[in-house]
Amino acid sequence: MNKSEGNAPLAIDRIVTTLDIVAPPELDLFNPLPRLQMGDRSANVSKVLVCTTVSTGTIDRAIAEGAGLLICQEPLFTEPLESVTYDDPIGTRLTRLIQGGIALFALGTSAQAVRGGLDDTTAAALGIMGTEPILPIPADRYKFVVFVPTEHCESVRQSICRAGAGAIGDYTDCTFRTSGTGTFTPQAGADPFIGSKEQFEEVAEQRLESIVPAHRLQAVVTAMLDAHPYEEPAYDAYPLHDPRPSEGLGRMGQLESEPGFDAFVQTVKTFFSISQVECVGTPPTKVSRTAYITADASFLLEDILAAEVDVLVTGSLDPKDRQAISGSGLCAILAGFHETQRGFSGFVADALGRTLPNLPVLTDYTDPSPSTTL
Repeated sequence: MNKSEGNAPLAIDRIVTTLDIVAPPELDLFNPLPRLQMGDRSANVSKVLVCTTVSTGTIDRAIAEGAGLLICQEPLFTEPLESVTYDDPIGTRLTRLIQGGIALFALGTSAQAVRGGLDDTTAAALGIMGTEPILPIPADRYKFVVFVPTEHCESVRQSICRAGAGAIGDYTDCTFRTSGTGTFTPQAGADPFIGSKEQFEEVAEQRLESIVPAHRLQAVVTAMLDAHPYEEPAYDAYPLHDPRPSEGLGRMGQLESEPGFDAFVQTVKTFFSISQVECVGTPPTKVSRTAYITADASFLLEDILAAEVDVLVTGSLDPKDRQAISGSGLCAILAGFHETQRGFSGFVADALGRTLPNLPVLTDYTDPSPSTTL
């Protein structure tokens, strides 16, 4: 938990807005529905619980702990529901959430794909260097520029950054400002903050610019308008194109030391705290070019095979992809679907702790797999 009990409740909207900045919704490839799957954005909560999968046990813990918001990796549903009944698994869990007054927010693949997310940090922990996404997702961003009287520039800067501007990789509050002179003549119907009607004015101003994700642009414009002293602020938003996207699903790169296969398998076991892995394909003598993706790599296997990597580390593969790997020259190390998701709770807790340090965050890891290893 981040902090002790007794902190002031926070609106769900503020929490999910923070998560939208940390792990943007455009990086969630498989859930076309709103990420707030249930609940009222305006409601206040005093505690949240983070989990990978929504199970009845997790819901019961949220109720017992007084967590008003459940943040999960895997959406409870990815298609519109025609009904919610007690006699199906989704309906049972939704009913329990409703009865407990708990909202549900699902991050989906965005927690994997974002720079600094699960795929990035796990690949780095396994020693994979110089990584690039297996499936790049071009970032939809804008360069946002606004012209502000010098003495008001800092308050406007703070407002737009709180609304989602200024995040570049592991850095926040990224802006640039240059000094200049703004000119204008207020007309008869104007109500100028500076100057007089029908009198030409020259004002010392700052050109304040920053980067804004597309899904936060409207919020940033609104925050700027609320903080800006002018009746009619001058601002621009330019769409950007990044030819080398750093975000996307999976990571591939080089193992700097080129360890033997058995030594690398031990690294995988140690990192995921597991005693065994499953290997598919012919193991190489040494491991050099390596790929990693959280949970399941089946939908990316063609891209991985085309990249000619030595070893793929992932959670699971479906039967036809296991067959495709045989004889391909690729060796897959399967560490377990849910085992590779264990970092999700820590990722979310750390992100909320940096931005909302007074929000108590509970983390839950309960392996929801119905199978048992004997």
